Amino acid sequence: MVDEHVAKLPRRKLVVLTVASDRRMRNERGEPVERERELDERVRCEDVSGLRILKASAAYHGLRLVALGTQEPFSGFGSKLLLPLAWGEQQLASGALRRSDVVLFTDAFDTFFACGEEEILRKLAAAEAEAREQDGAQGVLLVSGERFCWPSEERSGRFPAAPTPYRFLNGGGCVGAAGDYLEQVRGARPRMEEGD
Repeated sequence: MVDEHVAKLPRRKLVVLTVASDRRMRNERGEPVERERELDERVRCEDVSGLRILKASAAYHGLRLVALGTQEPFSGFGSKLLLPLAWGEQQLASGALRRSDVVLFTDAFDTFFACGEEEILRKLAAAEAEAREQDGAQGVLLVSGERFCWPSEERSGRFPAAPTPYRFLNGGGCVGAAGDYLEQVRGARPRMEEGD
């Protein structure tokens, strides 16, 4: 029954986002801290092979990758939410993005794509249909999970048990309708502005 529902869905646009800020350490004046030159060069966003791999895999699968923050200093992990939120709100206001379009957010430096738009949209539509059938859910936001509570292991007790070992949310991967994605990120915004 889920497959029948997927076949009847209207076409949605997929937008793939990443945040690729300059990850060099900076002093209080915002200047790069002098460190071993090799390391400094390795972590600059335009030189990191991981970002090249992400871009190449996106191109291979015909995905248009929007890299946010490439000319900005790294301001903390909250930028993984704040930069896409600002971008998404601007795109919605201009009409370039609809609430029903799909946003896929991924980390920039340690990820790659293994499939293209058609498969991503098909799998999301199947998850949405399954959630509607099971729970009557109106929207689905799939967020990656991990086995360890990083970077704050001491917070692991705040998370409930889960049916899989991947009970800890990981902001490095998320996909869902733009409206649902932005609503969830907007709700987390006050905490992100306070710091990581």
